[in-house]
Amino acid sequence: FMANISSWHSKAACDGTFDDRPFDSHLREQKAFIKEFCDGCVVRDLCLLDAIENDNPPGVWGGMTLAEREKLLRRSKNALGIVSVRTTQS
Repeated sequence: FMANISSWHSKAACDGTFDDRPFDSHLREQKAFIKEFCDGCVVRDLCLLDAIENDNPPGVWGGMTLAEREKLLRRSKNALGIVSVRTTQS
């Protein structure tokens, strides 16, 4: 199953709701509000995947903060015994 990634933005619960001001992930109330907003979003998983694949931009994506996404990735890599997915070219 391949989702049409280019169209997920228009289906997001937050589409057009938030402006482009930087998200201050240190503000507990703001973070809680946005995460709650993500809870019922039909494209939450695509949003999370997009954030992870695009080098984890700051803010809440797919209901997870940058720190939460980084922790998830570390746990996943540890569970798989992966040190790095990047290879060095000689």
